[in-house]
Amino acid sequence: LETILASSKFYFTRYKYLFISHRNSSYRSYQKYFAFVFFCIA
Repeated sequence: LETILASSKFYFTRYKYLFISHRNSSYRSYQKYFAFVFFCIA
């Protein structure tokens, strides 16, 4: 379980970095993706 949490933290940080660094036309795509993911988790 710890390994899964660690890997998901790693991927979250990576995608968060991409989300922040690429503020262009794909900004809304990332926003919708994160909204969908967090909706599924919650």
